[in-house]
Formats: sequence, structure tokens, C-alpha cells
Amino acid sequence: MQRFPTRLRLAAAALLVLPAVAIVTLTHSASSASAAAAQLPFTVTNNSGRADATYVYVIARNGLTGQQGYVDAGGTWRAYAFPSSIPAGQPNPPAPDVSIAGPANGASRQITLPPDLAGGRIYLSMGARLNFFLTTNGLVEPAPWVASDPNHDVLYDWTEFARVGSRIFINTTTVDMFSVPLSVTVKNGSGGSRTEGALTSVGRAGVLSAVNALGGDWPRLTYTRASDGLPLRVLAPGHGIANGVFSGSYLDQYVNDVWSYYGSHTLTVTMDMGTYKGTVSGSGFTFRDAGGAVIGTLPKPTTSDVFGCAGGTQPQGQPNETAILAVGARVCAGLNRATLSTASRVRSDTQPTTDPTTFYGQSASNLYSKVMHDTAVTGHAYGFAYDDVANFAPTIDEADPTSATMTIGSFTGGGTGGGGGGTGATTIIGPAGTCVDVAGDDTGGDGAAVQLWDCQTAAKDQHWTWTGTALQTLGRCLDIAGGGTTNGTVLQLHDCTGNAAQQWVVTGSALKNPQSGRCIDSPAGATANGTRLQIYDCNGTPAQHFVKS
Repeated sequence: MQRFPTRLRLAAAALLVLPAVAIVTLTHSASSASAAAAQLPFTVTNNSGRADATYVYVIARNGLTGQQGYVDAGGTWRAYAFPSSIPAGQPNPPAPDVSIAGPANGASRQITLPPDLAGGRIYLSMGARLNFFLTTNGLVEPAPWVASDPNHDVLYDWTEFARVGSRIFINTTTVDMFSVPLSVTVKNGSGGSRTEGALTSVGRAGVLSAVNALGGDWPRLTYTRASDGLPLRVLAPGHGIANGVFSGSYLDQYVNDVWSYYGSHTLTVTMDMGTYKGTVSGSGFTFRDAGGAVIGTLPKPTTSDVFGCAGGTQPQGQPNETAILAVGARVCAGLNRATLSTASRVRSDTQPTTDPTTFYGQSASNLYSKVMHDTAVTGHAYGFAYDDVANFAPTIDEADPTSATMTIGSFTGGGTGGGGGGTGATTIIGPAGTCVDVAGDDTGGDGAAVQLWDCQTAAKDQHWTWTGTALQTLGRCLDIAGGGTTNGTVLQLHDCTGNAAQQWVVTGSALKNPQSGRCIDSPAGATANGTRLQIYDCNGTPAQHFVKS
């Protein structure tokens, strides 16, 4: 498909501006066919479990004229009226509020998408409206990875779409961030349907848990809203670098090693437009076509270039710019996925590769993207801008759509979450054969003490389920009180938020919290019923022996 996603807008700039009139990249076979195309029913379904009011925005260009506009609640596309000038020193004026009231939790709201729309986004915000602004020639869209953006503390996300006549292209995206778990489903005239973006049973909390469990700088990509302690979003690592929370040299050694290896080896890139071969000389990776003509040279990219698939991976002013940009996209995918060879780790010298089991096989790769793929039901995700290389993107291309749906997924986990001995549930055996238990006889209140107790088959609060790296029972998570990290901080049951105090990894016969670096512990090795559990320096003693049954 002709792609329209975030890679074209990926930037660390404070303002994300889409032009009022842009080059239309989607072709139309006939205007009469476009005029006859029907409005497409589009349903937004809210399964979040949250009480927030929701707001929907459909922002798109007119696919025939390129004008920037929006779709109103009645399904009519309308052009924005941009100011002819803005006085020097004055802020950009706010755009009119074009939000459509979204569904409450457990409900749905149907709107319609007209034909012939390009470069579209369907925004979904929860708890507050979004702020858009106008320039003289474009729309300033939210960019919450910038601290000064007025949408910085708003819970929201979006899907991307286009319509060519009646056809629809639509995808979910995490190129910039992960925040609201969204999936899209399209039904067609033959009665078939396809869904992309749905999470596995780990749900949103499991995604947050998996990122936190990566350690290093990766947990710092999660931004928590101060007002309510909600982990609001996980930034893509490129934005993390721009915000000073992620290492700007994270991939530098890998890139250097790749460039060194291909100084004496040839990389072959195959794609529909042809086969190209490249070798490195100095800092330049030069590629030639089958006739030996140079199509262009990729300068050695920085870590930011790789995460953003920009800069050195997308050089301008090349002899055959179309071909070298396509090659650069595939090299960028190989660097993000760590499928390019080095002297110490020879992988594939023909790109792109198509076996996802070989992706992200080392720490020097885009592990944020790995989490997005690992937690997707289909294995598809937009974890970086060219994640569609070799068809791993969550894109639906349907020529004969009859309806489409965008679903807000659960914030507290999926079908295997909760306690009560459900699917995957297990008891955790502690010192002297006791069980990890929750005070209160299966009531599981927020803040309830987590303790030792004699194992009881019928006790729901002794059956725990792994959700990513979180442990759940009775619909809540095993948590370190107050997010503490010091020796002696007690454990409790708490609403699942995905924060670092709710992450646990198996270390031998112990359960360790990565943030604190400490293990679940029974004070002084006590084994009596009601012994309140805590965290303590990992020491390998029987007081820290906790294993699933």
C-alpha cells in the first residue's frame, strides 16, 4: 500500500504541523467512482474499564484536493479555515473544537467515514479534550512527547487511515508512543473480517510491565501522570533520547560493527524495484544497481537516526533517490531488528529477512518494538517507522469494506488476568511450604496485606496469574507499598497500573523486583500464618524461597 503513517511526521519538534494543502500520494481511478462510494460505518467501542469521558477526532486531508480538514459527527468532511496571518510574537490560535462525543465504558458510538480521505488520523482521548492549533498553512497536532505540549498530560492515542474511493487503509501505530490500547477491525462484502492491533491476554498492564522488565534506560521511557499516578504512555526510544531519558549512543557500537563488517562483505537488498548490492568505504555505505550504477550512499547513522529511520538512513540528493531511500528503509529495519551482520555475530547478508524469530536477538536492538510485537495477537506492530518492511505492520487494506471498528482495550489486563484459579493461575509456595496469601479471606481490597498462610486449595487469594511480569489475584496486582525500594518495605495488593513496583522476575528460587533490585522476603525467616511479606536484599536464604507450584 501507499503508506501514510507516522514516519512522515516523526519529529522531536514541539509543534507537529500538517500542511493545509499537501501533495496527494493516493491515486484515484475516476472521480465518478469516488462520488458514488458510500459512507463507511465506523464504530468506536470502549472496553477500557475506565470511567473517563471519551472524545473522538477524525482529522484528514481531502484526497482529491489535498486540503486539510476534519470529519464532523454527521460524517461530513469539512475544511479548516486557516488564518491569513498571525501577528509576530503571538501564539498560534486554537483550532475549533471538532471532537465527537465518544462512548462510555462498555458502550459503542457509531460515526461514518466519507470516501476520498488521505493522511487521516482518528484520535481517541480519555478524560479531557485534545488541543489543536492553527498556522497560516497547516494544523498543529498533539505531540505529547514534548513537555511543553498542552496535551502532555492527556491520555490519548490514535489510529491512521486513508480512503481511496470506497477502499480503506487503516492501521494502529506505536511509532511515537504506546498509551491507549487500540485495535481496528474491518469487515468486507464477502462476510469476512480482519483485526489488527489487539493485545494478547497481558493487556495494557502487561505491555507496561514488559517494558519495565527490560531494565537499563527502557523503564525511563514510561511517563507517569503526577495527578493520579497513571502510567500515561511509553515513549518510543527516539523520543526518549530527545527528552534526555534514554541513551543517545545505545546502538552506536552495533552500527559501528555493522559498518565495519560490510567494509569487507557485500549486503544484498532485494525488493520489487530491483536488487541492489552495497559495501562500506569509510563511513559511507554505497549501493549499486544490477548494472553497476551507484544509486546512492548511506552515511553512518546515529542511534537517533536508526530509531527514527531518518538522517543517515534516508539521505537526500542521491543519484537514484527513490531506490536509495527504499534501500535505507530496509537497512534501518535491519538495524532496529538486529538482523544485520557483525564480525562476531553473522546474521543475514541479504535483506530484508522474514523470520520474526530472528529479530531482536540482542540487547542492541529496538526492544521497545520487540515488546509491541510480542504483545500483539497477530505479532504485527508499528514499533518503528519502517516496521512494514517484510509485512510486519498492523495494516488492513480492504477494497470492499462494509464497516470498521476501533476498540479501546482493557487497562487492567486481558482474559487471563485476575485470580480465582483461572487459566494459568498457580499458587506460590513460600518458606516451610506455606503459600503467598492475601489478608481478608478472598476479598482482595486495595492495599490488603500480602502474607504467608497455610496452603488451601479453595482459597482464591492464593491463586496467582502471571500477566507479563506482574502477578495478579482477585483482579489486583502484587505491589510494593508506596513504590518503596528500601529493605523492609511491605507487600500489598493494589490496582494494576503497570508501574515498576508491580514487576517481578524469577531469579533461581526467588522472586525479584527489578526496580529495587530486592527479593520477596519473609522477615527473619518467619513461617507463621499472617507473616507480612516484604522486600529485602537478595541473599538466597530459605526466607526468600518463593516458587510457583
